[in-house]
Amino acid sequence: MPEITEPMRKFMQSVGDKTWKELVKEAKDRDISIQELIRVEIIPMWLKSRE
Repeated sequence: MPEITEPMRKFMQSVGDKTWKELVKEAKDRDISIQELIRVEIIPMWLKSRE
C-alpha cells in the first residue's frame, strides 16, 4: 500500500524590484531557477536562523 502523505502547501510572496534583482543574480550565479534558490537555499537558511 502506498504511503499516505500530506498535501503540499503553496504560498505567494511579493518582493520589490531591488530584492527581485538580487534573487535573479543569486540564482544566475548558482545556475539554478529562482524557485530552486528560494526552496533549497533561502527557506532552509531562514528556518535555521529562527532556531
